[in-house]
Amino acid sequence: MAKKNVNYKAILKDGFILMVAGLAFAIIVKLGFDLLQGDVQDSPLVSLIIQENTAKITETIQKDKTTVNKQDDQKRTPLMWASYLNYGNRKKITAKNGEATDEDADPIQKFLKTVVYDPLRKLLNVAGENKKEDGTEVENPSLEEKRLEMTKLLLENGADVKIVDEDGWTALIWAAWTGMPTVVEELVKAGSDVNVLDNQKQSALMIAAQRGNDKVVEILINAGADKTFKNAAGKGAEELANEYMTQFPDRKANYEAVIKALKAPLQPKPVETSPAEEKPAEEVKEAPKEEAPAEAEAKPAEEAKPTE
Repeated sequence: MAKKNVNYKAILKDGFILMVAGLAFAIIVKLGFDLLQGDVQDSPLVSLIIQENTAKITETIQKDKTTVNKQDDQKRTPLMWASYLNYGNRKKITAKNGEATDEDADPIQKFLKTVVYDPLRKLLNVAGENKKEDGTEVENPSLEEKRLEMTKLLLENGADVKIVDEDGWTALIWAAWTGMPTVVEELVKAGSDVNVLDNQKQSALMIAAQRGNDKVVEILINAGADKTFKNAAGKGAEELANEYMTQFPDRKANYEAVIKALKAPLQPKPVETSPAEEKPAEEVKEAPKEEAPAEAEAKPAEEAKPTE
């Protein structure tokens, strides 16, 4: 019987390819988990916020209230993470250093997001959360609605709106950068300072202006944001909006709405009156005139005393 020739070279080659592919897969999975967790290992709530697992967020807070304001390695709190949302699929403006970049242009990041990050999020979400008791599908809330729900939950449990991260950003600045009007409104209602400045002397209004988030700009102006502030580079909100509009012409309408809001004169707020002032003045009732007794009217003139 003839001996078959074994191509050891081909076997070794195939084995090497399989080994490299396995190693590459392991690296991709590891990077996927790193993307999911980032620098938040020390803050259990942040991972749950990224997973949008509201039920677990409540459970975690109930077990340990201190997690609500626990900061990660970049000093970001769960409230900041809830106020931030990477919408993807459009050019991003890195407002912190003023550079405009197309993050989706990075093929590796895009591949990892599509192949690893998004599937992991689906796997980690609570099973059955999108179905009612009768088995019918629940209409999925928008990304902003989910973030608003988490923001309210954190605020109700003592989340501090005044905490800043290592760049001087508050949760409000993060929400202004992301462009979530409902979250911005909620944070303003909770007492966020609309005029706080970050390390680059940028306010939430400046950040929203350079992002072209016109609805957020209107909310901040109505809440008392100062339109005259200049950042460390000497640029104001209107100048930033004009500058970034040229870089992102696809959002021209948004930037034009921002500039219009910034140019508009401030509407005077109605003067608040105290309850006492609002109450109509009571009519002063005139005291009834006392009628003279009939006897007095009929009283005859005193008789003159006779002289002696």
